[in-house]
Amino acid sequence: MSGETNSNQTPRGRTLSCIVFGVVCALVIGIYAWSAEPGALGFVSSRPQDAYYNLLVQGFKSGQLNVKRDPSPGLA
Repeated sequence: MSGETNSNQTPRGRTLSCIVFGVVCALVIGIYAWSAEPGALGFVSSRPQDAYYNLLVQGFKSGQLNVKRDPSPGLA
């Protein structure tokens, strides 16, 4: 009995299994697509060179681990 598969599944059961599998696949693809969006950080500035990740890359290129932006004078 061990290792046997249920090959006596009815056509209705197969259809239901295919529908459930399709829904699960659609949910997984939807979650991946939703998580790939840039989110709020992509819309901070209308200029692409001032976007958060571009400033971070500029900071990395200049040898620092933070964004390449001067702090506002009010923080001094």
